[in-house]
Amino acid sequence: MLTRLGNSTVERAKSVTVAVLATLLATSLWQLSVGQAQAQQGKRDTSAMSAVAERFAVALMTYDYAHPEVLYSQIGAVRSSAIDRRIRAAFVDIASARVSSVGEVTESYLTSVTASEARVLERTAQVVSAQYMAANIQLFGLLDVTVTRSTQGRLVSDYQWLLAPVAAP
Repeated sequence: MLTRLGNSTVERAKSVTVAVLATLLATSLWQLSVGQAQAQQGKRDTSAMSAVAERFAVALMTYDYAHPEVLYSQIGAVRSSAIDRRIRAAFVDIASARVSSVGEVTESYLTSVTASEARVLERTAQVVSAQYMAANIQLFGLLDVTVTRSTQGRLVSDYQWLLAPVAAP
């Protein structure tokens, strides 16, 4: 078998060195591809968490006092039960004031990411109308949304208005 690697000791040493280097190169390329695949998965995961936060923010600001079931169905797939209770409690005031709103996210910033959650800052805009308002009013706000990874998928586990929606000056 040693004659297949070469006739002299130097030729055999060169053959073994080439084989070792080829093995190291193959291992390095494999590690690089695994690292790139993990990085791509991480980007897809953070993008998905940002998308959940944005979907929640839009649903939170888009409602009609006469049709609360539409709001509940829009946020249904992305919210936790604690969030559900908060929204149902707020809808009592919305219904009594007969408020309707159409909202959008104008900018979105991923502020932190861990293995189990992401926090997303949403700059919001919405047009609100109500029974006691003279005209539609445009409001702007800043919403901090926490998205948590769970067995049910990615869910909004908390949200907080850092700047409650206010009319532009």
